[in-house]
Amino acid sequence: MRRWTWTFIVLIVLLMIVACSKDDSQEAENDLEEIVMTDEERLPADKIVVTINGNEAIGSTYNQMYLQIKKLALGSSAGEKVDADELKALTIDSIINKELFIQLAEQREIVISDEQVVEKLKEIKKVNNVGYEKMREQFNDADEAIESQLKFELARREYINQYVQVDVTDEEIEKTYNELKEQIDEIQGLDSIKDELKQSIEIQKIDKKLNDAVAKFKKNSEIEVHI
Repeated sequence: MRRWTWTFIVLIVLLMIVACSKDDSQEAENDLEEIVMTDEERLPADKIVVTINGNEAIGSTYNQMYLQIKKLALGSSAGEKVDADELKALTIDSIINKELFIQLAEQREIVISDEQVVEKLKEIKKVNNVGYEKMREQFNDADEAIESQLKFELARREYINQYVQVDVTDEEIEKTYNELKEQIDEIQGLDSIKDELKQSIEIQKIDKKLNDAVAKFKKNSEIEVHI
């Protein structure tokens, strides 16, 4: 599971995007609400969890990230038991990689101010207040967690705009389509889903480039885990 670290970070970002763009069923909302963090899983809010190039991440950050990852893991495991040690390791990795990306972005002069985050939240609330409230529910009304994740998303978008370029060829689209065709009996024609396939491949390529950039930055970083 640990190799999915960056994907989990992106999925948490997508929680915000989905919440602000579409209505989920009441059943899905209830499922999310039932997933909680136990006393055994929770860390003291002020406990130092990990230090990344001198920046400390504390228990409150860990707890919020852990809960979001737990929701995602349980939601994608079809009822299977999720190993607590894996969740813990994945949470720590996610915190580290998220902070490393923010530091990398700042090194390249991409700095998202608190004012930008506040303005973006106001914009989201104005455009879709229902989606905004769903987002708050998914982050347990934790303003700090919401603002931190939004800051990450804004930095990620700007980094992609400035430093990440990917191309998708017709051959790659056709290859992906043929692979899907082998797994899905009734699949639409290529022309019908070509745009969606192209977007999916683009996302995968962007994800890989971001992951590679963070991995390279990580090699020269000082990281100390305290739990």
